[in-house]
Amino acid sequence: MVTYFYKIVILLVFSSIFFLQTYAQNVDFSQTNSNFVYLNPAFAGMEDCPRLYTSYRIKELTFDGGYMTYYVSADTYMSSLDGDVSISFIHDIQQDVLFTSSAMFAYAKEFQVHRFLHLKTSLGAGFSKQKLLEKKQVFSNMLHPLYGEVENQSEIVGFEKNYFDSEVGILLYNDWFYSGISIKHINHFFSYKRNSHIPFVPQVSLHGGGHFSNSKGFQQSNSIWFYPHTNVTISRISSYAIFSMIAKIDKLQLGVGYRQNLPISNESFVFFVGFVEKKYKFAYNCDVVIKPKLGDNFNSHEFSLTYQFECIGKRKKHGAIKAPGF
Repeated sequence: MVTYFYKIVILLVFSSIFFLQTYAQNVDFSQTNSNFVYLNPAFAGMEDCPRLYTSYRIKELTFDGGYMTYYVSADTYMSSLDGDVSISFIHDIQQDVLFTSSAMFAYAKEFQVHRFLHLKTSLGAGFSKQKLLEKKQVFSNMLHPLYGEVENQSEIVGFEKNYFDSEVGILLYNDWFYSGISIKHINHFFSYKRNSHIPFVPQVSLHGGGHFSNSKGFQQSNSIWFYPHTNVTISRISSYAIFSMIAKIDKLQLGVGYRQNLPISNESFVFFVGFVEKKYKFAYNCDVVIKPKLGDNFNSHEFSLTYQFECIGKRKKHGAIKAPGF
């Protein structure tokens, strides 16, 4: 299992080298119902078998370069560690000026609190790097009231810095539902107070979901599976809530969601479509902003691909932990 996971990690590293030359900031995805490792590191190893997830998100491309985000992660259960591990990479580009990247490694441990109820805790640590390009910045003294931007640039601002990063996650689940909480950039709870120039602020996510079928006895043939999901993200920079419902009919997934920025502003609908096979899943979504402030209504698109590897090794069974109410 260890050797097998190392091969996946090597694949991850080579597939993400193209963005690690630049630099981790709070990033939001619409497909939080499938991007589980980013949502909460405690989701690592939920399938027992090694899993590879990749995602690409573009937003506001008509607005001076727009925003682009690349994400890739791998997770699995490792019997040698008696727990689950994940490794992930993110690269975010904002208007071709600000580049943020991060690499995160997380370990998760599962506990059985009841015959049909499990608790997982996770802790992640990694590094983040941010780079601000100076050549494309425009300042007030560079603007002319008649001719717009001029070539004269009296200010030069640019930097490239590295930061230690960390996250924590807690997940409660059984075969039919899950609920959890995760906190990203937990170490910056303290550094942000000392230094207002820290680019990362703590981000709290509260989420829950599940799945059910319209067929009696959950028969596989001709059944429709439904996957409700809710995620509320809170931070000093951006807060929002997403409510979505995905329906799976054979190999096809269709869904709709609603996103509300907090405080109340710029609400949008999210439309999902996906194709599911035994080993892989492809998904696409488009965010349709109801009252856009910039650009058109269809300002955000996200693509994802999930690949499920063959299982190697079996998870150890844990005895139940006594808990109040069970």
